[in-house]
Amino acid sequence: MRYHTIFMMLLVLSPLAQCTGQVSVESTLNQLLLQLEAVQKERTVENYVRLDSSLRAFVADMHRTLPYRQAQFWKDQYSQLGLFIGHYSDEFGYSEKFLVDAHSLDPTSPFRQYTLYSTVMGVRTFHGLGEMPQLDSAFQYVREFPTGPFSKNVYLIIAGFYKDLYMVLRDGKEGSAQYKYECFESYIDKSRIGEQRDRTQALAISYYEKVLKMDPTNAFVLEILPEVRAGTVTAWSYCAD
Repeated sequence: MRYHTIFMMLLVLSPLAQCTGQVSVESTLNQLLLQLEAVQKERTVENYVRLDSSLRAFVADMHRTLPYRQAQFWKDQYSQLGLFIGHYSDEFGYSEKFLVDAHSLDPTSPFRQYTLYSTVMGVRTFHGLGEMPQLDSAFQYVREFPTGPFSKNVYLIIAGFYKDLYMVLRDGKEGSAQYKYECFESYIDKSRIGEQRDRTQALAISYYEKVLKMDPTNAFVLEILPEVRAGTVTAWSYCAD
């Protein structure tokens, strides 16, 4: 409970509580650089988790307060924080590298409910090209921490994976882009394609519904879930080109 409280406090008391302009953004980023410097002097799992939480809060605040108007704040020195400007937008993104570092230091630490999440997607890239989740790690996370600090994210990742696999099964090898089919081919078994298609559609729906149970106003899920149910969904989550 103590570690969950720490994480929630970091989100609520994030360094960019109100992003109102260039000065406040630069000030927050300078604070993050100072936090990084302190972590580099004392490399502990807890310090890495705290830094990771601060960076996630910063990016979330930027997206909430200055959507699509963030490239103006970029300086190359921010890359050492694992920050980047997205390939398809001018928004800040975070590679999640420090959570990977935290888990590498001690995968069984008292902060495992945070660090285990890093094994699902690993270090993220600014472009996201070809990214695929580690499905076994995703299931491991929600088995251990069904209501953990990243469980909603993991349910969303699993739902997105099955939604993508459903589209490959629905469209077939001929109707899918070759690289998409190759990304998901190893997950297609020997059972009837129709059965697999229905099963993966149902799994996608069930995991999106898990997200809604935790976050009933999740705009993304509320928009895409009816399309998944209707079988008309076309938006991809993984293996982007």
